[in-house]
Amino acid sequence: RSTFRAPSNLSEATQHVTVPKDLVGMVIGKDGQTIRKIQNETGAKVQFNTVDPNAPGERYVLVQGTRDQVDRAVYQVNQICEKAISRESRFGPGTIMTELNIPANKCGWSSARAVRL
Repeated sequence: RSTFRAPSNLSEATQHVTVPKDLVGMVIGKDGQTIRKIQNETGAKVQFNTVDPNAPGERYVLVQGTRDQVDRAVYQVNQICEKAISRESRFGPGTIMTELNIPANKCGWSSARAVRL
């Protein structure tokens, strides 16, 4: 859910995007990598509001930039949330999923061989 408010400068836009509290970390990413990637790819300024982090409920992302930048950033934030919700509904709440890339020449190894991670 998001709300749009046009600032006085018509070339810029501001939008608030609702993010479930348990998905905030996914939108921010490790060391802020995901939110920085969104900003770099879209050119929009993306930041969470500074309300009490212990408050129950949802958090709000403030997205600022041109209308196109804001639209693209909001889309990316929503995609992250939808993907996380879809994954949770498939595997159950609290599931952590890890993707391992295995070289094709290593596929089909005998399970008798010890593999160290």
